[in-house]
Amino acid sequence: MVATGGASADAGPTVFRINYDPVKPQEWSALRVGTIVIPSCPASAGDALAAYLAATASKGSGPVSTPGGCIVAAGPMLDGPDAVSVGKLDTVGNELRLKIAHTQVRRSGMDLLRNVPWRPLVAASLPALRPGQYKLSIIWQAVKSLTDGGPFSGGEQTIITQFNVISRE
Repeated sequence: MVATGGASADAGPTVFRINYDPVKPQEWSALRVGTIVIPSCPASAGDALAAYLAATASKGSGPVSTPGGCIVAAGPMLDGPDAVSVGKLDTVGNELRLKIAHTQVRRSGMDLLRNVPWRPLVAASLPALRPGQYKLSIIWQAVKSLTDGGPFSGGEQTIITQFNVISRE
């Protein structure tokens, strides 16, 4: 797999692009749609991929403390021209919700010449949270266009995970 993208300077969500690598197809198949919560946001696409694969291999996220914790969400397979937009992280009590929109040019009928499939890995910082158990919902929404396109029918996938926040003391 070829990982591209980098951490942004503004602490907003970062979308890392994990390109398919035919030399390492086993790594690609291990990268499944899902979500983890880790102690800090990765600085690079390679760090995000390594953290995601390690956490999913060990069956989940460990406890995190905030501020400093990070959501890492792996999305569906996309085509080369597809794009991703990350919404605002909503927090209500002990429930968090993050909506991520992505295009699906294949469903729009676009010709895909020399297509390189890729998977998005989104890293988003957690806000300051009190110690306790939290429910996190990640909603991946396929849209016709990031700027003015409506959603595709049946194009929504929700991933729900739980994690614990511990005190730094």
